Amino acid sequence: MAEQEFLSFEATFFERLVAYLKEQVPELQYLNWDLGQLENYEISPPVAWPCALIDIDDTNFTDQLQLVQEANTVVMIRIGFNPFSNTSNLQPAAVRAKGNYYWELEQKVYKALQGWDADGLCSPLTRIRKVKERREEDSFRVRVLLFATRYDDDSAMKESYKLQVPMELDAEIDID
Repeated sequence: MAEQEFLSFEATFFERLVAYLKEQVPELQYLNWDLGQLENYEISPPVAWPCALIDIDDTNFTDQLQLVQEANTVVMIRIGFNPFSNTSNLQPAAVRAKGNYYWELEQKVYKALQGWDADGLCSPLTRIRKVKERREEDSFRVRVLLFATRYDDDSAMKESYKLQVPMELDAEIDID
């Protein structure tokens, strides 16, 4: 199946990221843009657990030549868990291990994404921060991973700027 072509970096990156995470971290049951699924709900969030919610958090641009811009951006991955096991010292080790599962899954997402370049779309991702999200309104566990990357946006480049050099492939070259 051919990959859908998008004009924007974000849409192309998102599609590649979802496909990659589905392959590398199959434990993630729900992958989507972060549209507030864990904040805006009445009974239960519209996700399957564990989930990964994705956003392009912040992008700074620097002008290059011929309407090309270098973009330095932050990719945010929110990994959501519905706590399912107690981790107190009174619990057997097997029960505590289930309760600590979110740490293991977070590490698996990190290992998959650290150095990944979306099949040449951007510079290799590098983790710049991780944080636990405070959740006072519910008991969900949410871990946030931030990755930095860069890419060149040449979508505004005029056709007249694009270099087109004809090549003659059958030319004979005399080395003597």
